[in-house]
Amino acid sequence: MKKTIWTNIILLSAVGVVTVSFGIGLTKKTDISHDEVITYLSATGHQGEFQDIVSNERSPYGRWAPAYEWKKLLSIDKKFCFGLIGRDLARYDYHPPMFFWLLHIWAILVGIHVWTGPVFNFIITLLILFILYHFTKRLLGNSLEAAVVVLLWALNPIPVQTSLMARQYCLLTLWVFLLAQQVARYTESNNPTNFKELCILFLLTTLGILTHYHFAFILASCGLWLIIRLWYRSRSRLAWSLGAMAAGCLVFILLHPEFYLSFQLQNQGSQSFTWKGVPYRLTRIMMSFFYSAWRKTIWPSFPQLTTIAIVFTSAILLGFTGGILLCLKKTFRLRIKNYFARLDKPQLFIVYIFICLFILSSLLYLMCSSPKHAIGAYYESMIWPFAILSIYILIRAMRRKKMLFSAAIFLFLAFTMVNFCWYTYNMFTWQRNQRELKLAQAFMQADKIVLSTVKRGVLPNIVRQIPDDTKVFVARREYLKAHQQSWRHMLTRNSVVY
Repeated sequence: MKKTIWTNIILLSAVGVVTVSFGIGLTKKTDISHDEVITYLSATGHQGEFQDIVSNERSPYGRWAPAYEWKKLLSIDKKFCFGLIGRDLARYDYHPPMFFWLLHIWAILVGIHVWTGPVFNFIITLLILFILYHFTKRLLGNSLEAAVVVLLWALNPIPVQTSLMARQYCLLTLWVFLLAQQVARYTESNNPTNFKELCILFLLTTLGILTHYHFAFILASCGLWLIIRLWYRSRSRLAWSLGAMAAGCLVFILLHPEFYLSFQLQNQGSQSFTWKGVPYRLTRIMMSFFYSAWRKTIWPSFPQLTTIAIVFTSAILLGFTGGILLCLKKTFRLRIKNYFARLDKPQLFIVYIFICLFILSSLLYLMCSSPKHAIGAYYESMIWPFAILSIYILIRAMRRKKMLFSAAIFLFLAFTMVNFCWYTYNMFTWQRNQRELKLAQAFMQADKIVLSTVKRGVLPNIVRQIPDDTKVFVARREYLKAHQQSWRHMLTRNSVVY
């Protein structure tokens, strides 16, 4: 009875801290970021139309027009246009359409606001929290420990950071974790293969690839684990499971047949690999798990922590190298073997998934297939549930040494709690840039506005802040210089040129 009460208290605490932190972040969110603007253009079915207007200089480009003619690009005028959304994403973006389809349905219900995407993501985050609890409870056989793991994950700022951004990373995390859970259950079952198990594998594979192409990392990792665990035990179960996942990939191709255009587009914009860039990217990778949760929290207040992070990550690298060398010693190998023998196969599977996802995402980043900024909280959100659970599992294996186990859990909890409190405090005390405030005020008071930016991640957010009936003239800087007679004579003392 006492154990149940403590479990419920810890679970409610986890939900509470995530909700409060998200609520504070949402009240401070006054703008739509660059990537979020692209999200809403896609979810409303207007990304292709925007590109056509800008590329072909179609109306309202290059003429005076009411702001609402631009603002309607962030509103839904065609409901359930899933085919259009998918085609536009294939031709002008790097992502598959599932998140944008779901956000389109959500936006039909609630409209497009600053909070539309974040609230949708937060619902997914709460779902992940309860799935993580039930999976961990089954994995560890202890509801109290499962609640502690959930609290550790909730105290990490990354779930809230990811929720506040209207992008697909929360949904990706959900499918990744559900697939790992299903594969763990499937490989440990001795029952004959049933249709329900295969349907779940098929469905999760389809939904995952339709959400983000990085889902291929978990597919490859789970596929290898299925082969390792079932090759000698039950090759029929292995064949059925791999077949179900392959069928999910085929359905993805049927639902999003032009997906290859995204890869062509990404290849055009990707940076070429150079050895000169490897040290920078390697440092970013090794530091990311140490400071991705700190970068927007304690980091700005203490820049010297960068040095600490470099020392810390260097120590990890040296320790890892030293560990490999020590493994050459027979006595040390036996100690490692005895240590991991305390973990059962599903627990080893979680540690294995964490390592695989980290290595595969790091290799992709190192090969320059991802931009320099594409590492950190959002991009690693699918790894964090496995990271937290793996660390707890590895610490838990020391529970025979009670003092060491207690100290490790205490330090782990204290680290995440201090980090979370600092992150929430920074969000609470955050103030909008004065330049942005003055600019927004100028837009509200202007009778006519000339805008020289046509970037898809910038222009819709600027126009969103302008009253509907205010006349705006949008064109590239070169066009404005060449066609001054079209707009300059209309300006007054209350006009803004930006």
